[in-house]
Amino acid sequence: MKVGKTFRQRGQQYECVDRFEYERPATWIWIYRLRSTCPDCNRPFTCTASKSQWKKNQISRRCERCRAPGRPVDVSKGASPKRSGKPKISPLAAKLLEVLRSAIGTEDAVIPLATWKAHCIACGLIGPAKNSARASFSKYKRKLVAAGLISCTRTTVKLI
Repeated sequence: MKVGKTFRQRGQQYECVDRFEYERPATWIWIYRLRSTCPDCNRPFTCTASKSQWKKNQISRRCERCRAPGRPVDVSKGASPKRSGKPKISPLAAKLLEVLRSAIGTEDAVIPLATWKAHCIACGLIGPAKNSARASFSKYKRKLVAAGLISCTRTTVKLI
């Protein structure tokens, strides 16, 4: 890896700012100093990693202040820059979103998840009580949440 190179790993942007050699018993390895932004506090931080850590996705993702081993990083908080344009979703997910918009009416409203599901059943987008229909609804709901178009709790749904 060359100094100045930027790369993305697990949704987080890194920049190589320096490299130096480190002596392990009987070998020399390159250690890279990387710069990134902490997804929890949005502060820039630097970390070091070897080539094998880079390949194994073992690079630090948080600054020293926010370190939390074992806790997953929410990349939607700011680790990755926002994509320009509309997020890409499947046609069925777009239809589910339109049904949600018609069920909600206003932008700020929150409705029960069961109401949205009932509207989808009434429109014929999903079947009434089969496991595959329930799984299909959950799958496209997750895709809409991942695209940043809706926000869900266990019982409610809201447009973002």
